[in-house]
Amino acid sequence: MKKINVFLKKGLVLEELLVAFLLTVAMMYFFGETLSRQYLMAFLVFVALFVLIKKGVEAFDKRRIKFALVFAIPLGVAMAFGRGLDIKMIEFPSFNILMIPLAIALTIIIVLMSLCVLSFMDGRAIAFEAKARLSKKRWLFYSLLIFVAYLPLFLAFFPGLVSVDSAVQIRQAIGEEGWSNWHPVMSTAFMALPIAVGLNIFGDLTAGIALATLTQMIVLALIFGYTVEWIMSRISKRWVGYVFLGFFALCPVIACYSITLWKDILFSALFMILILKVYELIMTTGREEKIGFRKTIGVFLLAVLVAFFRNGGVLILLVFAVAMLVFFKKSRKMLAVISVISVILIAMVQGPVYGLFKIASGPFMESMSIPAQQIGYVVANGELSEEEKESLSSFADIRKLAEDYTATNADPAKSSFYYGNVDKNKIGFLQIWLRIMKSHFGDYIRAYILQTYNYWYPQGESWVLDFAEVHDPMWLKQEYKHVALLGEPIKDGLKKAELGLTRSSWFGWVTNVGVLCWGMIFMVLIFIYQRKYYMLLPLSCVIIYILSLLVASPVSWIFRYVYSLFLIMPFLILCSFVKIKGKDEK
Repeated sequence: MKKINVFLKKGLVLEELLVAFLLTVAMMYFFGETLSRQYLMAFLVFVALFVLIKKGVEAFDKRRIKFALVFAIPLGVAMAFGRGLDIKMIEFPSFNILMIPLAIALTIIIVLMSLCVLSFMDGRAIAFEAKARLSKKRWLFYSLLIFVAYLPLFLAFFPGLVSVDSAVQIRQAIGEEGWSNWHPVMSTAFMALPIAVGLNIFGDLTAGIALATLTQMIVLALIFGYTVEWIMSRISKRWVGYVFLGFFALCPVIACYSITLWKDILFSALFMILILKVYELIMTTGREEKIGFRKTIGVFLLAVLVAFFRNGGVLILLVFAVAMLVFFKKSRKMLAVISVISVILIAMVQGPVYGLFKIASGPFMESMSIPAQQIGYVVANGELSEEEKESLSSFADIRKLAEDYTATNADPAKSSFYYGNVDKNKIGFLQIWLRIMKSHFGDYIRAYILQTYNYWYPQGESWVLDFAEVHDPMWLKQEYKHVALLGEPIKDGLKKAELGLTRSSWFGWVTNVGVLCWGMIFMVLIFIYQRKYYMLLPLSCVIIYILSLLVASPVSWIFRYVYSLFLIMPFLILCSFVKIKGKDEK
C-alpha cells in the first residue's frame, strides 16, 4: 500500500501517460481498431483521471474527506439514479444492480475532485478592504461599458425579445386585459411605464417595447457596473474586478437576457445585489456590534423589492429577517421592528392596495404544480378508485388530465383543473390531494422525483435561450414589429452563435440547472469547512429560494428560474477566497 501511495504522490507524468495509452489500446482492441476522436478523448480522460487521483491523494486530510463525502455521496447516487431514469416514461424502471458500482465510482471521482478543490482553496487568500469607498465615476463608466456591450444584440433583435409570459404582462400594461398578480405586479409596472411613454409619444407599441427593453438594459448595466466597482474598490487584486466586468459584459446569456422582457431577469439582478449588500453588512459590522440604521433600512428595502419582483418572494424576506435576528444580537429590537413593518407593508400592498386598484390575485392552482403532478401521475397510471374519481371530478377533468399529463411539465396537468372551483374551495382541493396521497404515497414520491428531475440531476438538458418574437393575437392583439436594424444576416449569425454556444458541451455545464443547484450546495459546504459561518446569513436566502423552486416550479429544465444562482455563483466563489482579519482566522 505504501508503494502505491508513493507512486501516486511522486509518480512521473510519463508513467501516467504510458498507463493511459495502454488502457486506450485495450479499448481499441475490444471496441474497434481505428483510432478516432472517441479514443483520443478516452486517452485524455484517462490522463486527467490519473492526475486527479494523484492530486486527491496528496490533498487527503480527515476533515477534508468528511466534507467531500457529505457532498459526493448524494451527488454520486443522484447521478447514477438519474442516468437510468427515462423521464419520457411515467413508469419507473426496475432496479438495476449496475447502479451500485456506478454510484460508487462516481462518488470516488467526486470525492477526489472535492479534495483537490478544498486543498487548492486552503492555500490561497485575497485581501479585502471592508470599508472602502466607491467611485461614482468608475461605477458609471463600468455601467456604460456593459450597456454598450448589450447594444449590438438590442439592435439586431429590435425592439427586444418578447416571450409568452411578457406578452401577457404587456397586454395588461396596454389595457387589453385587467391587471392580476399572476405575474408579479411590480414587474408588470416596470414594463408599463416605458410602454405608456412609447405609446403616448410615438403612438406605436414597437417604440413602447423598445423603451421597456432599453430601461431594463440600463437598470441591469447599473447593477452590474455597481458590482464591478464594489469589487474593484475592495479587492486587492484588480484583475478579479476585470474578470467580473468581462463576465457581465461579454457572457452571451447575460447579454441575451438583458434584452428579454422576462420577469426573472430583474428579480435575479436584484437578488444578486441583495446578497452582495448583506455580505457588505457582515464585513463592516461584527456580531457584537450594533448595525447602523441607514444600512439596515437599505438592505431591508432591497429585500422588500426582491419580494415584490417574485411571487412567493415574501419567503425570501421572512428567512432573511429571521437570519438577521439570529446573526446581529445587539440590534434585535430594531431588526424585529423593521422586519414586522416590512412584512406588514407587503401584506398591505398585495392585499388592500391591489384590491383598491382592482388587481386580481393569481389563480391558486398556479402555485400547486407539485400536487397537480402527483395527482396527474396517479390518474395517468389509471390507479384512482371510483370514490377518488368522484371526489376529484369537481376539481378536474379526469379524462383530460390522464391524456395531458407530462412527467416534467406541470402546465398541462394544471390546465386540466377547474381553476374557479379550486379557488372557491382551496381546502377541499388540498383534502382530496391528501386523501389520494394515503393510498398512493409511492406514486406521489415518483411523480415528485420526475417533476424535479433537472434540479437534482446535473446531466439533464436545460432550456437556456428563447429568441421569442410573439405576434400571435391570442397573446397580444395590438401589433408590433421586429426589425433587424443590423440586417438579417447579422441577426441570424448572432442567433446561431448564441444557441451554438449555450448548447455546446462545455458551456452547457455552466448553464445547467442541476449543476448550479449542486454548485450552491457545494458552496454552502465550503463556507462551513472554512468556518465562515457568517456566510450562512446571505446563503439562507439562496437556500430558501431553491427550496421554493422544488415545491412550486412548474418545470425544472428552464434556466431562467435559476438565473439568479448563475449571477450569484461567481460572487460566492470570490467570497470563499476572501480572508478578513478578525473574522476568518481559524
